[in-house]
Amino acid sequence: NHLYIHLMEASSQPELAMPAAQKLESTVPISGHMVHMPGHIYLRVGEYEKAILSNERSQIVDDQFAEIWGDTNFPMIGTYPLSHKIHKPHALDFVRYANMLQGNYEGASAAAIQNSGAGIGSLGGNNKNSAHVWITDKVFGRWDEIHANNATNKELANTPYLKGMWAYVMGSAHAAKGHIAPAEAELALLREQITAEGVNESGVGPTPADHVLSLAMHALFGEIEEAKGNFDNAIMHYGHAVDYQDNLSYTEPPDWSQSIRLYLGAALLASDRAEEAEEVYRKDLELETLAEILHKERFISCHSYVQSEINMLIKVAEKFNFTINTFTHILEGYKVADKMKEHGVGGSTFSDWWAYKYEVNDAIPYNAAIMHNAGVTVAINSDDREMSRRLNQEAAKTVKYGGISELEAWKMVTINPAKLLHIDDRVGSIKVGKDA
Repeated sequence: NHLYIHLMEASSQPELAMPAAQKLESTVPISGHMVHMPGHIYLRVGEYEKAILSNERSQIVDDQFAEIWGDTNFPMIGTYPLSHKIHKPHALDFVRYANMLQGNYEGASAAAIQNSGAGIGSLGGNNKNSAHVWITDKVFGRWDEIHANNATNKELANTPYLKGMWAYVMGSAHAAKGHIAPAEAELALLREQITAEGVNESGVGPTPADHVLSLAMHALFGEIEEAKGNFDNAIMHYGHAVDYQDNLSYTEPPDWSQSIRLYLGAALLASDRAEEAEEVYRKDLELETLAEILHKERFISCHSYVQSEINMLIKVAEKFNFTINTFTHILEGYKVADKMKEHGVGGSTFSDWWAYKYEVNDAIPYNAAIMHNAGVTVAINSDDREMSRRLNQEAAKTVKYGGISELEAWKMVTINPAKLLHIDDRVGSIKVGKDA
């Protein structure tokens, strides 16, 4: 039920996971993470009150479990430490977002404030959670409160991301009141933060901060132009902002809280362009993405560990006639190397990590060699910042574990990753005409 919810939450039919969502909480009622998981589906199907309640309950369950567990160390397997250490902020963000979507300012604001640290003005949480306090006021048009808090929040905004997001919120408040010159001053400040030193180093993710700030910059530009009555310019900038929003890295709740399509559609309606506005409102990005996959215009890289989940996705791909591009991590790839070869999917794996958590108990250091010998395009990767700088050494382990030739080992960190990324015409080998 847990994995099926994750599979369906970003699909065009999240309602198919409603039975799984309804079963899961009662199946593992002592796990805060499992109690929270139905909220992913409730949020997508518009059951906002259920999303709020499941995430409120999950925090209570987590606290109860921690009290029972006491001071004993958590086993470093599965999601035990992950859930206990970072679950509550995630659940609070769901409460904030679901309240926002159903128009409950008090509930959204309270959750945002709690998640930001110790209350209004505290930046004890990460940068994104801190900015959500301001964004909530902006979404609900609390212009007087935003103006009243300007001096305090400007002083507290101590990173490029926070400076930029407060400039966005403050600029929007000025534009809403017709204060064009101050709004443009905030816009200029926002633009500076996009290229500021260290912009992407301050607690924002998974989307890079400069991407989110670029979205904010075009959104504010659109609001200012609309306030001036320049609807063509506003529509242009809203369109750019929509492009940035469409290319956010996937997470729930999303890294941008309010649909820019609402602004773009409203500007088109104000310009008597109703048919274009209707197209904007009806646009279905999920179905478009599925169409791109089926037409081989978008390539799927799937995070995977165990044989069962690899087999599952290959069967889904074969049923709907699309090809998986890459299985990443895939520490049980050696079990299904023949099926991977037959399907035409590559594998990007760790070199010799195994048995460090439950999902990788069956991992072996010969994994890359076995997949390579079966005819699979294999790349070596690492999540570790130091190992990522020394992938040549990681690739060399395939020589020790499996007898891979030095040339083929080199390919696993050069041309093979380029092939899996579909950029081997530009990088991956030293050849005339390539970039590197």
